[in-house]
Amino acid sequence: MIGLLRGIKTSSPALIVPLGDDMLLQGFQADAIGDASAEAEGLRAADLSDADLRETDLAGATLVGANMKGANAAYGNLARAHMRGVDCTGAHMLAANMREADLSSATLDSAVLQGAVLRGANLREASLRGANLEWADLRESKMTACDMRESHAHKANLTGALLRGASMGGARLDGATLAGATLANADLSDARAYRTDFRNASMSGVCMTGADVRGADLRVSELFGADLRGALYDADTKLPEGLDATAEAMKRVGPNASLRRVNLSGMDLRGVDVHGADLRAADMRGTDLRGANLSMCRLSRAVLRGALYDDATAFPRGFRAPARGMHRIAGATKLKGAGLQRTRMPDVDMRGADLRNADLMGAGLNGSNMEGAGVDMANLRGANLKSARLSGASLRQTILTGAVLHGANLCHATLSGADMTRADLASADLRGADMTDARMQEVRARRAKYDERTLFPAGFCPDAAGMIREELVA
Repeated sequence: MIGLLRGIKTSSPALIVPLGDDMLLQGFQADAIGDASAEAEGLRAADLSDADLRETDLAGATLVGANMKGANAAYGNLARAHMRGVDCTGAHMLAANMREADLSSATLDSAVLQGAVLRGANLREASLRGANLEWADLRESKMTACDMRESHAHKANLTGALLRGASMGGARLDGATLAGATLANADLSDARAYRTDFRNASMSGVCMTGADVRGADLRVSELFGADLRGALYDADTKLPEGLDATAEAMKRVGPNASLRRVNLSGMDLRGVDVHGADLRAADMRGTDLRGANLSMCRLSRAVLRGALYDDATAFPRGFRAPARGMHRIAGATKLKGAGLQRTRMPDVDMRGADLRNADLMGAGLNGSNMEGAGVDMANLRGANLKSARLSGASLRQTILTGAVLHGANLCHATLSGADMTRADLASADLRGADMTDARMQEVRARRAKYDERTLFPAGFCPDAAGMIREELVA
């Protein structure tokens, strides 16, 4: 089977999708989509688990019932593919083109679909629990009764999507666009929809209890029968005309707010002014409070373990953040063993920080400055380190599986024993880097720079990987 797939392998250097908060999806041109169904006959119910399908052209292929658990289909072309009931659990499908593909009843739990093009795809009754859909294009997709619980869809485009009866509890939809979407009877309880665009969406019967809709545009076309109890809003939330937030039992976030026992865990409260608020017994585990004003707040029994703060965070007089298990984010900070999973810290300055053994799985660290940082044995699986500065950093035995290091500066970094399987190192600067004994299977390294001092693991050929030799001028 793998031999057949190698026969339809293509090289598509133009399909590089830069990941970052200012990313523009490039996708595939519809008129350039080929049809590999004739070449891919026999893939129905095939065992493609852990297969290397990078940049493979499977447009129009029949993969009904196939096992693609853990497969690497990054930058692949699966447009109009027939994938009903396929099992893609944990598959790596970064920037894959699945436009108009039939993925009904498919299992995509924990799959990496960052920047994937799924416009017009059929995802009815598909399971996407815990999937990474950040920046994905899901416009006009059919997602009735799909399961998106705990998924990560930061800045995904779901304009006009059909999400009737979808399960989206706890989903991260911050900055996503759902304008004109159909969300009737969908469950968005405890979803994070900070600055999410719901304009003209149909949301009759939707459940948004405990959801974070601060800064969201909720000027929807239909909200009859919606349950908004405990939903968090602020002065920037655009509510439908005539809706009384107090009557709907919504919770306001702002100065002197009553937020006792409210679940604020994992929320982005950077720069938010909540001075004088009642936060007693509130759940604020992992909440980002950098630059927030918490002066005069009532914080007794509030759970703040793992919450982030910086030197601009204002606390009540006498409050001791370290004693409450909070993490200070700054240069040379000590975060050894810290749990920072999926934390968004773009452009953060952590030069010389101690991040050894820290869990940064799925963290957003694009553009960050981590020069000289100690990151040995840390977990950066699936983290976004696009354009990060890591020169001189120590990443011995660090897990970088599936991490995005596109354009990162890793000059003189130590990566010995690191696991970089399926990492995106395209255009990264690896001159003088030590990658002795590192795992680099299925790594993407086109146009990455190296020099005579760069040390690679045995058997790795930089030229075959499309890397460029360029000596570093002192």
